[in-house]
Amino acid sequence: MSQRPSVTAPGLGAGEVHVWTVQLGGRDRQRARQAMRTILGAYLQAPPDSLEIDTTAAGKPYLADDRIHFNLSHSRDVALVAVATAPVGVDLEHPREFRAAEQLARRICSEREYASLQRAGGDRGIAGAQLQLLRLWVRKEAVVKGTGEGLVRPLDEVDVLDDALADGWLCIDLPRPAAGFQAALAVLASAATVSQHHFVWE
Repeated sequence: MSQRPSVTAPGLGAGEVHVWTVQLGGRDRQRARQAMRTILGAYLQAPPDSLEIDTTAAGKPYLADDRIHFNLSHSRDVALVAVATAPVGVDLEHPREFRAAEQLARRICSEREYASLQRAGGDRGIAGAQLQLLRLWVRKEAVVKGTGEGLVRPLDEVDVLDDALADGWLCIDLPRPAAGFQAALAVLASAATVSQHHFVWE
């Protein structure tokens, strides 16, 4: 039997970001998009299929009337949907180790981030800082998804060691939606109140 999604959206005020955790039951992009549409429809009090969702040239989805901002990320059987009144990006990655951690770190990290990874890895160097490298990757992805630049912008130019970024964006770690996962949120704001919500399939 197919499952019917059900959601009641709370009020969304200025400076608020709502992050919805969606259990997909498998690697299913279509199911993630269905949940996203249902969530957005609840905020806009509109049928999910009636929403006009377009994408920028870099692939960022947006609503044609721009009433609310949103972003979607999914990894394995979990998805996150972020909803806000300001431009927002969210990213999620399942637990993993990078085979070529040193090369990846040199490619995506600023000098400051690379130095922090070396300290975190201790005697094992970058290879010993896999968790921190994954955290930085997720934070960077959240930022470039939020700005709409995607991977067009070199990731070593996006320094995310601090939560407050130089260009007016805020980048914060999110609670892990599942064991070992890393998640981060970026929003165009100097401060934000983030609340967690769970999407229920009925």
